[in-house]
Amino acid sequence: MQALGKNYKLYGYNESEASTGANSVKIFYKGSFTVEYADGTKHTLIFPDIKLAGTMVGTRSLQFRGQLLVIDEKNDLVSQISLDPDDRGFFKKMVSSKQTYPDYFK
Repeated sequence: MQALGKNYKLYGYNESEASTGANSVKIFYKGSFTVEYADGTKHTLIFPDIKLAGTMVGTRSLQFRGQLLVIDEKNDLVSQISLDPDDRGFFKKMVSSKQTYPDYFK
């Protein structure tokens, strides 16, 4: 994929895998996108996975899960954003409580 703007260009690739459950679909991303600005700065983005819940019954919801990474090699910076950091799966939710708020940013 490639997109060109006045002061930037966007390029990269994405490959997806899906896994279905009784009432959900999980989408796993592979690949990255890079935004290159006119001044030569490049930000590479690696996207988290997605879970679509409530596909058969209940309220439908879309959740990003895992790590969103933004890498700036020119300035030697990495931003790591944890989305849904307390996702523990069905059985662990039965025996333990959440550690952070849903909007937690670290």
